[in-house]
Amino acid sequence: MKVFFFTKGFHLVANTAHINSSMARFVKKKTEFNSFTPAPPPPPPPPPSMMASSSSSSSSSPASAPAGQYSSRTDRGGDYSSDHLMQRMAVIDQFKKMEFLLLPAQHGGPLLQFLQQGSRYEHHETKRAMLEFMCAVFATKWNPFVKKKTFIDTYISYFYIGFIRLYNSFVLDPITLELCRLHLRLLFAFALNKNDKITMKFYQLRVMDFLVREINLEQEIKENRDGSAPA
Repeated sequence: MKVFFFTKGFHLVANTAHINSSMARFVKKKTEFNSFTPAPPPPPPPPPSMMASSSSSSSSSPASAPAGQYSSRTDRGGDYSSDHLMQRMAVIDQFKKMEFLLLPAQHGGPLLQFLQQGSRYEHHETKRAMLEFMCAVFATKWNPFVKKKTFIDTYISYFYIGFIRLYNSFVLDPITLELCRLHLRLLFAFALNKNDKITMKFYQLRVMDFLVREINLEQEIKENRDGSAPA
């Protein structure tokens, strides 16, 4: 009898433990189910018209620059690309090689020394070629001479005074008129590349005052001549 009740009790305890473990698993599953949050559904695909516009805009936009390369000129820290800067430095090096030709006469410059020798009619073709060469050099944007005070003082003073002498000589032969034009061209070349030193030199010599005064005088003479001419 005791064995029977012991056996029944064991089975009852075993069944109770099995029921309790089953209930525990059920409660755990229910808790996990209640706490589960499903993932949101994916967004719907864009309409075909929007996909076509986005693909056209992406194809028209420039490709991004690879890593380590610059994508624009301003990313380089300036307005010039590396090739442009190399070309500029090469031009400046060529100018420096011909600096001995363009030195002021007091520093042994052969061109200015030759221009100062003899009258304007002696070796005119050679002097004209020298002046055209000077005009081309000083009109170039990258020439380093327009930044040096020695060149600025010497060339602007020499060619401005030379122009005044030619202008006031009252000679109208072709050689004199051509030399006047070349002197003005060289002054204009410095004006194209003006800086504070060049501006100050033009101001000290009153270059613009003279030119404006003479232009007004020429205009008054022309108007008086045209007004007095018979109709």
